Amino acid sequence: SLRFHQVPINPDDSIVVEFKGGAAYLYNYQIPGAADVERMKELAAAGSGLNTYISVHVKKRFAAKIR
Repeated sequence: SLRFHQVPINPDDSIVVEFKGGAAYLYNYQIPGAADVERMKELAAAGSGLNTYISVHVKKRFAAKIR
């Protein structure tokens, strides 16, 4: 069963990433941290490198699984 978290999402200090399989994760300034979130935003805007960055640098450090 799916479990939804009541987590406030502030676009200024977080990013939600949806992966190909449909899973979506919240990353924020608390977890994994401001530097990682800002880099992830840059890569998302560029349209390239986000998945690799998460795999190499962020790994399982997410604030919440959205779905």
